Amino acid sequence: MLILTGRAIAGCGIASETIALQKPFLLKWFPQIEQCHIGTINLRLNAGLVITKPDITTQPFQWSVGCSEYIPPESFCFTRFEFDVSSGASGVTGWVYEASWSVHRSDVTMIEFVAPFTAYERTDVFSLRFREPSERLQLYCL
Repeated sequence: MLILTGRAIAGCGIASETIALQKPFLLKWFPQIEQCHIGTINLRLNAGLVITKPDITTQPFQWSVGCSEYIPPESFCFTRFEFDVSSGASGVTGWVYEASWSVHRSDVTMIEFVAPFTAYERTDVFSLRFREPSERLQLYCL
């Protein structure tokens, strides 16, 4: 089991709009999106993380119709983990959300994830547990 910690950080502020547009398409590959809040939580991790083999990978699809700008067909990856939050929530299932055109992809210390809720305090520390790290996850000490 791999355990990482991270603190919530502000994102770009557009995930609620984009995930709402993506959700009807994502349901085909990732039906769990139905239980997730429409939006993401962004965490700055205490170590760099690269997911080399996600649990779910979609085919590229065009979702940006109705969006403020055109985005080419995009694929998405989801990796399951469980997390606790210092302010009280524990044992919650979350999914690392990786969009192929995301501005966050180049930063290995930042992850975006979806979960049943998005409420958090900026002082919250998240503890993430990945059950099967093996070759699927690469950890970078910073």
